[in-house]
Parts: sequence; structure tokens; C-alpha cells
Amino acid sequence: MMSRSVRRSPSSALGRRALGYTNVWELDGGMIAWEQAGYQLVQRPQS
Repeated sequence: MMSRSVRRSPSSALGRRALGYTNVWELDGGMIAWEQAGYQLVQRPQS
């Protein structure tokens, strides 16, 4: 799971850890930085 911006990422990561997830990462800059670096986003089709 990735957050769109940096603001939500830390709280999202903490929440996942609180639920017991152990392989949790925070991406510096969120999805915005991911896209700007030229990486592709894969989205599920709307149902």
C-alpha cells in the first residue's frame, strides 16, 4: 500500500505495524515521488 503524499505515509505505516504487519516500508515522497522518478503505477479497474 502506498499513500499519495508524504503526509499520510507515516501514520499509515504505524497503523499497519500496530495491526501486526512486519514488512512495512515508507517511500520517501510517496506515490508522487514514485511517478516523478518514472516508475509505473498499476491500478485495479473500477468495478
